[in-house]
Amino acid sequence: MYRSGQWVRVACLTLGTDEYHPFTLTSAPHEETLSLHIRAVGPWTSHLREAYAPNNLEQLGTYPKLYLDGPFGEGHQEWTDFEVSVLVGGGIGVTPFASILKDLVFKSSVKFKTQCRKVYFIWVTRTQRQFEWVSDIIREVEEQDSLDLVSVHIYITQLAEKFDLRTTMLVRTKNTWL
Repeated sequence: MYRSGQWVRVACLTLGTDEYHPFTLTSAPHEETLSLHIRAVGPWTSHLREAYAPNNLEQLGTYPKLYLDGPFGEGHQEWTDFEVSVLVGGGIGVTPFASILKDLVFKSSVKFKTQCRKVYFIWVTRTQRQFEWVSDIIREVEEQDSLDLVSVHIYITQLAEKFDLRTTMLVRTKNTWL
């Protein structure tokens, strides 16, 4: 059993090393599957991404075995002790909040007793691309939040240098709504 906001260590012997790497759990304790969002930023995470590419499953018939150690950390549970909580994350530091927000919405749907009546989630990220990987989780939380407990505020601090479609849409939205 784990609590929202905790982390695990992951090893994949197929990658030629037995070293463990830490990752925050993005699933909530009530969910049937354990999920991690791993950004491929270095050699090990890039190789892990390649090992789990869909074409490898077709060729090998199975994915490489992962080893997990944990969970670790206390989780961020104090938000339930206050009527209003403010959660602030930056960049990849958003991962514990994915679990916490899903946990909060679930607990409210099953009438779990908590003092918390409103959570403001503020996430500051540098680029639109960093926002994309967590947008599905935020959308899921907003759809399941029937009591309007969560208020999400996302700040993207840098526009892309080249005006691609995403950047153009951001600029148009900003000019229209702000």
